[in-house]
Amino acid sequence: MSSAQEVGQIFATAESPHGPATALLRSPMVIILSIGLWAMNVYLFDLFGIEYKRVLKVQPSSSASEASLIANNSIHTSALNASSSNSNGGETSSVVVCSNDMKKVASKRSLDQAINDDLEQFASTSSKDKDKDPLSNVANGELDKDVTAGKLFFLCFMLLILLHFSTEAMLHLCGGNSFEAIITFYFMCTITFMVPKTRPDWLLTAVVFVFDRIKVLLTPRWREVPRKTPFLDVFFADAMCSMSKVFFDWGLLWTMFYYYPSAIPSTLSSIALPSILSSIPYIIRARQCIVSYYAGVRKKDPKRFDNIFNAVKYSTSLFPICLSAYQKTLSAEEAHDFDALFVVLLIINSVYCYTWDVVMDWGMAQQVAQPLCGIKSPGDTSCQSTILRARLRFGLPLSFGIMITNFILRFSWMLRFYYEQIFQSFDSFVLTTQFLEVFRRALWNLLRVEWELIKNSPPLAKGKEFDPLVYNVEMGTISPTNLNKA
Repeated sequence: MSSAQEVGQIFATAESPHGPATALLRSPMVIILSIGLWAMNVYLFDLFGIEYKRVLKVQPSSSASEASLIANNSIHTSALNASSSNSNGGETSSVVVCSNDMKKVASKRSLDQAINDDLEQFASTSSKDKDKDPLSNVANGELDKDVTAGKLFFLCFMLLILLHFSTEAMLHLCGGNSFEAIITFYFMCTITFMVPKTRPDWLLTAVVFVFDRIKVLLTPRWREVPRKTPFLDVFFADAMCSMSKVFFDWGLLWTMFYYYPSAIPSTLSSIALPSILSSIPYIIRARQCIVSYYAGVRKKDPKRFDNIFNAVKYSTSLFPICLSAYQKTLSAEEAHDFDALFVVLLIINSVYCYTWDVVMDWGMAQQVAQPLCGIKSPGDTSCQSTILRARLRFGLPLSFGIMITNFILRFSWMLRFYYEQIFQSFDSFVLTTQFLEVFRRALWNLLRVEWELIKNSPPLAKGKEFDPLVYNVEMGTISPTNLNKA
C-alpha cells in the first residue's frame, strides 16, 4: 500500500499540454506485470507444494468445517498410530480422544459428507455454471481450463505485443496521441476477448472468475446476518489495494474523455472521480473487516477486535491518496507546505502495515507479539520459532528474505525525495513505485497463502516423528478419502 499513494501528473503542463495522457500508459504495464507476478506465485506454489487452490476457496459452512476438521484429526491420529505400530513391531500408541461435543458433531457427519458439503458450498457461491470457476474446473479434471503459470506468462507476452503495436500504430502510423493509443489498446483487448475463436477457454474461465469476485466484493455481506469474509475475498481485495493507482488512472481516463480534446482543468472536481476510484479497494477491505467484526460479535469470537484494528490499518491508506491528489491542485509553494504532513501519514501507514504483515498476515514473531498483548506464548523457544515461526514451507532463507524485502519496499515512497536525481520525470518515479508495489504484493502472497494453509491444517502431534503420509494428508496433497489407497 505504501508506495501506491503517489498520483503522478494530473493536469496539463508546459511539457505536456494535453495532461497525463502519456502517463496513462503505465496502467496497462502495471496490469501486465501483475499477471506475470501471479504466474510467478503459481509456479512457486507448485514448486514448494503449496496447495493454493485449496486455500483460495470460499469457506465452507461451520458445521461442515467442524466435521471435516474432526474427521481429519481422527485420520491424522490413526495414521500416526499405524506408523507407530509398524515401527515398533506392532505396538500401538495412545489415541487422542475427542470431547463429547465434538463426538456428537463427528457422529452426525462423516468425512465424505463433509467434503461433499464443502464442494457444494463452494460451487454454489460462484455461479450455477461451474465453468465460471477455475478451481471447480481443476476439481473436474478439465485441464484445458486450468489457469497455469505457463499460460499466464504467455498471456503477459501477448499483452505486451498488443500494447506495443497498438501504441506504435496509433502514434506513428495514424498520427494520434497517447490518449487515443490507450483507448485503442483497451478496445483491442475487449474485441480479442469477445471473439470465441481468439479466446482460449482458460482465459474465459479466469476473466469470468475475476469479474465474479469483483461482483461479490461490491455486494454487502450484512443484508441478513453478518458473516465472516472468506479468505478468497480478503486475498482478492488485498491485491486490489496494491493496484489502487490503476483505479486512479482509470478514473483519470474517464475524466480526460469527458474534457477531450481539451486539457483537464486544475480544479478539485477534476480529481474527484480518480480519487474515489483509487480509494475503493481500501474501503472494500475496511468494510470486510467491519462485517467480520460483527460476525465475531454474534459468535462471541475473542479475536473479533482484530478486525477493528485491521480496518484502521486500511483507513490509514486513504489519507495519503487524497492529500497527494489535493497537492496537485495547488501551486508548488503551497503544495510544499503539506509535504511534512504527507510524510508523517506515509510513515504511520508503512509501519502499521508492515507490523500487521509480519504478525497477523504471515504468523511471524508470535512469541514476541503475544507477551506484549498479555498472551502466554508456547514453549518452543528456538531462534526460528521466536523470530519467525516453527513451520516454514518456503524455508528459512527465502522466508527471511521476503520479510526484509517487504520492509524495504514498504518505504519505497522515500524515493520521492530523490526522484530528480534518479528519474527523468515525476511520472517515471510513480511508475517505478507502482512496479515495486505489485512486486511487493507478489512476495506478500507467498507467505500469506502459506500461513493460511498452515492455520487450516491439523498440527503434527507433539513427540511424534515426521510421517510423510500424515504430512501429505495435512497439506492436502493426499485426499483424506484416499488415505487407505495411499
